Amino acid sequence: MEAYLLAQNGGIEKLKKVTMPTPGIQTNEVLIKTKAIGINPIDIQVRNSKDILGMITHGNIPQQVVLGWDVAGVVEQTGEGVNDFKPGDEVYGLLNMPGLGNTYATYVTADARQLAHKPAALDFVAAGATPMAAMTAWQAVVTRGHVKHGEKVLIHAASGGVGHFAVQIAKYLGAYVIGTASAKNKNFVMELGADEFIDYTEKPFEKQLQKVDVVIDTINSVEHILRSISVLKKGGRLVYLQPHFQSAIEAQLLAAEVSGSGVFVNSSGEVLAEISKLIREGHVLPKVTQVFGFNELPQAQAAVESGRATGKVVVSVNDHTKEDFIKALTQEEINTIYDFYGVFSKRDYNEVDRILAPDWKDIPLAPGQLEGPTGFKELVRNFTTAFPDLIIKVHEVFGTHERAGVRAEMSFTHSSEFMGIAPTHKKLTVAIHEFHYLKDGKLTTTWHLEDWLSMLLQTGAWPVNGQQ
Repeated sequence: MEAYLLAQNGGIEKLKKVTMPTPGIQTNEVLIKTKAIGINPIDIQVRNSKDILGMITHGNIPQQVVLGWDVAGVVEQTGEGVNDFKPGDEVYGLLNMPGLGNTYATYVTADARQLAHKPAALDFVAAGATPMAAMTAWQAVVTRGHVKHGEKVLIHAASGGVGHFAVQIAKYLGAYVIGTASAKNKNFVMELGADEFIDYTEKPFEKQLQKVDVVIDTINSVEHILRSISVLKKGGRLVYLQPHFQSAIEAQLLAAEVSGSGVFVNSSGEVLAEISKLIREGHVLPKVTQVFGFNELPQAQAAVESGRATGKVVVSVNDHTKEDFIKALTQEEINTIYDFYGVFSKRDYNEVDRILAPDWKDIPLAPGQLEGPTGFKELVRNFTTAFPDLIIKVHEVFGTHERAGVRAEMSFTHSSEFMGIAPTHKKLTVAIHEFHYLKDGKLTTTWHLEDWLSMLLQTGAWPVNGQQ
């Protein structure tokens, strides 16, 4: 098999791709053919620091260090004592945390108790993006935050890996969610379900908020956490992702009469099964914004290390066709795609001129086949009038700097005739698979709008990831 060894702590150049024997399995273990690997901030922290590597392995650093903890793939073999999985099963999990998960490899051994069956709603890339970030968010919001219906919850870095899951979980619990991020990620955060957005670059959040019930602080800064304490009401709850900060903030917690709890995620098939249930029910979905091939794994780490990544960064493995095609889009290009669909959901026509080039065309639903921003605005007006409860969720954006593929879904109640389609009076969910051409950061052409319209005419619905 192929794997990335950490030659020594340092930069991404210390990750060396090598060929090594496929590992054998022991009791309660399975062998997984890797399909996707989620890249997380802890990957970079462990790569950079021998101290953190020592901490996470409890001082037992092996001679050969293979990083990575998130994995999605197909079971190849099962060991004695494994009853819940069989060869051919599609699985995902957070492996051996704390410890070394060894997922930066084309084959991975895993304790079956740390795995869950991959929900049908997720492809492998989306599944690989999920375990660590979603389980951290679950522990922050549910286990430590005890978020309840109607509570006001502030989530920092709401567009990030953990943050974007935390927003969705808190909304599922019925909270009023406030998300912080930079202005360019406002649409992304609001489409997750946030009720309110704060641009942290414009004005300090503590000057805009007070008497918050719960703060989920994902920022690696004592100073930032102290600012979070100041917006909590008495009896409020702070959850942060750096348990070792406890002694530095204890006095301020006591003075403010609030509780504080640090989170360090642990591998658990049971917790992942709870998250899988929310995914199957449509309450939570990962947002993958950058996908790299296995040969580009160091670049994937660099994308996360930059601190500018929105959503999740994933490495696709054992999928050479996709690996050859997918290249990282710039963050501006990704935001343009999200804003394109956000115009439908938010009816924000002010975004149209910014995201569409003047020659944008191929709008088969626009009356008179109008081109450019004028035609698109007319399309949105007609479409959102016909379907006032329309919601579009973007699941994945990928491609080159010239063209972007999009996997999304659209849900609406079909209660009025539109373009000759007789109303069904049903709530429909329709898959969207489109390609967009980009030039100078703007959309110039889009394909396949007519494809899902034709499918809707024929069947009344288009399956989303195999589900009607």
